[in-house]
Amino acid sequence: MIGVDLGGTKIAAGLLNQEGEILDRLQVLTNAAEGPSAVVGRIIEVIQKIMSRSDLEREDVMGIGIGAPGPLNVRTGVVISPPNLRGWHNVPLKGLVEQKRYAS
Repeated sequence: MIGVDLGGTKIAAGLLNQEGEILDRLQVLTNAAEGPSAVVGRIIEVIQKIMSRSDLEREDVMGIGIGAPGPLNVRTGVVISPPNLRGWHNVPLKGLVEQKRYAS
């Protein structure tokens, strides 16, 4: 399992085993002013890098969870208008991550 924390200043990710123990962590700057597309690209890079460091393939990962600032719609994965991510209005974060993750 990979957990990602999207914040206004940093993106933090962790690789966890089935018992919830953290096996690896990685953190990069969000650079939110570059816009949602660039930030989603960084999220994908962090996920890929953490997988690469542990020699994992997509099928080895049980799931990816992303914590994002609200307000947001947890059912659709849309970030509505967070105060710490300027310019993010109704961004379909879940869909964008899925689209970019499976396109690469």
